[in-house]
Amino acid sequence: MERVLVVEDDTPTAKAVCQDLRERGFAVRRTRGGKRAIAMSRWFCPMVLLCDLVLPDGMRGDEIACELRKSLPDLGVVLMTGYPADIAEAAARTRIGFAGPQVILMKPVSLHEIARAVEGAQMRRTLSAIA
Repeated sequence: MERVLVVEDDTPTAKAVCQDLRERGFAVRRTRGGKRAIAMSRWFCPMVLLCDLVLPDGMRGDEIACELRKSLPDLGVVLMTGYPADIAEAAARTRIGFAGPQVILMKPVSLHEIARAVEGAQMRRTLSAIA
């Protein structure tokens, strides 16, 4: 079963996303912040990170992805943001810090779009492992 770590500070959004992904067959864990996400990844070993770009604990989604990819180099990454200016900044950070997310989604975004992005990240991860 594919494991997805959801890092989202908006509780209703996080619950809806997690429920939808579970119904699609994913094993899902969620948290509100970056420090907890990093700690959870040590025992959960996610295959895909679905993460808000701006979080209340001061960590950014792209920073979390960089940190997780140190121990999980094939981690699929999907970032979400409600702030358009963050897209350009995240793109710049990905060029500097890590191989980059597969997708950056603009909020509001439908559950279907989120699921497609997660499935795509999981598929790219699987294909890169085969190659």
